[in-house]
Amino acid sequence: IKVGRVTAFRPGSGGDWWVASRENGLHRWRDGQITAITTADGLWSNRSMALMEDREGNVWVGTDGGGFSRLRRKQLTTYSVENGVSHTDVVSIAEDRQGRTWLGTFGGGLCVGEQGQWRPFLAPGVLAPDDTVMALCQSRDGTLWLGRKTGKLCRLRNERWEVESRS
Repeated sequence: IKVGRVTAFRPGSGGDWWVASRENGLHRWRDGQITAITTADGLWSNRSMALMEDREGNVWVGTDGGGFSRLRRKQLTTYSVENGVSHTDVVSIAEDRQGRTWLGTFGGGLCVGEQGQWRPFLAPGVLAPDDTVMALCQSRDGTLWLGRKTGKLCRLRNERWEVESRS
C-alpha cells in the first residue's frame, strides 16, 4: 500500500496509528500492517488533510474538497456543505471539553458540530466567515486555540474569543 505525502498523523487509543495522505486517503497502521481507507470505502476525497480521535474513539478526517468523515466502529459517515458544514476543504479538527467538534476550513472560516448538527461559527471582529483556519487545538485548561492563515493566533476561553496580540 502506498501512503503518499503525509499531511497528518496521530496515535489512536487502541494502539493504532492513523495517517492522513495528501493523495491516498486515510491509513491505519496496526501491528506492522497498513490498511487504507479511501473513496472506495466511502471517503468523498482521497486528499486527507486533518485527523482527530475523539473521546469515544471515533476517528475524524478532514479532506480537501470533500468535507470530512467520521469513522465509528468501522462505519464511515461523510459530511459536507449539504449537512451545514461551512466549506468542503476541512484542514483542521479539534474536540472541546463540552464534546463539540470544531472544523477549521480553507476559506470557509470555522464550523462547529454539536449533537450531529453542523453550523458555521461566527466570531465578529475575530474571525471572518471566509477565513482560513489552519490549526486547532485545545489546551489542558480547556482553551480552544486556532491559527489563521493570516498569522493570527486566536483563542476561545470561557466562551469568549480573544486575539493574541503578539501574533
